Amino acid sequence: MPPLSRHTMFASWRRGPRRLLLNALSFISAIAFGMMACESGSTSETGTTKPSSPAAAGTGSGAASGAGRPTSGSSSAAGEQAGSGAAAPVIHYCTECNAPATQGMLANTAIDEASGLVASRVHPGVLYVHNDSGDQPRFFAIGHAGQDLGQFDVIDAKAVDWEDIALGPCDGGHCLFIGDFGDNGESRTDYVVYRLPEPTTVAPGAQNLTSEAIGFEYPDGSHNAETLLADPTTGQLFIVTKVSSGPSDVYRFPKDIGPASTAVLTHVGTVQPPQGVALITGGDAHASGVLLRTYTHMFFYGFASGDIAASLSAEPCSVPAGFEVQGETVAWAPDAQSYFTVSEGKSMPVYQTTCSAP
Repeated sequence: MPPLSRHTMFASWRRGPRRLLLNALSFISAIAFGMMACESGSTSETGTTKPSSPAAAGTGSGAASGAGRPTSGSSSAAGEQAGSGAAAPVIHYCTECNAPATQGMLANTAIDEASGLVASRVHPGVLYVHNDSGDQPRFFAIGHAGQDLGQFDVIDAKAVDWEDIALGPCDGGHCLFIGDFGDNGESRTDYVVYRLPEPTTVAPGAQNLTSEAIGFEYPDGSHNAETLLADPTTGQLFIVTKVSSGPSDVYRFPKDIGPASTAVLTHVGTVQPPQGVALITGGDAHASGVLLRTYTHMFFYGFASGDIAASLSAEPCSVPAGFEVQGETVAWAPDAQSYFTVSEGKSMPVYQTTCSAP
């Protein structure tokens, strides 16, 4: 067994002492954010400059030249801009992403262990976020600068260990998928994904929503996982497991899923971060590519023809990630010209990493 990193120890602690430390680190983070704001003077929130080298941009080994890697390191970022009449910009994510910039702090102190994050496709400027295990069956709406935009109570759901939230097409619109599949002991038999239409209204205060509970099981026993991905074209779901060493497993849901029966997943491959810790703690999929993160790194996988499993079989590159107490979230912006992250802890900063074509 490898030595325990501080991130592995965080993941294994029980909620009590872990929360005390997260609250302390949240306070430290708030002080650090204030100091950075003072130092920045009149610089705008997104006034970071592109790193001068691929290494400074967080590029992984071999990413600078692209040698030995599929051409998927670059991708169109205008998949959501169809009909605009403008040519889709081609972004080389491996080299053209800026350092993460803090947009603001989480205003809603009920968000204290952010574990899943996804961007709305209906409400511009809105992100949905939920807490880790121990919270009620609810999620929150926040602005890009951390504004409190409301709470959504999923009244027919349970929250054993919610770990990720994804968004994908369904029934002519967009659905949210909330994964209740955290299983540190690898002993659960009640894994569920909750599916519900994206809320039609976002406003301060609480709203009640209902969902469909889609029970599922792995074909080879219990697993711990913190990453749920939705294919941006078909809405088909994928789970990436979380392991302390070696490769993580990738599982695919059946195409037709519903509450009437338990879905049996299919093992479709493995994925292993090329650097840093092995613990995959979150991800998001877009027509431009797939982002997977660990506690220490963020990785970009170009979206391959076929499905997410094919994308994750390619070699990734490392892209910038903010310094976070315990980072488990990442969400593409709808236009894929940036992505967002939020750490666990109260009043944590919302980071945005912008990427642009030359």
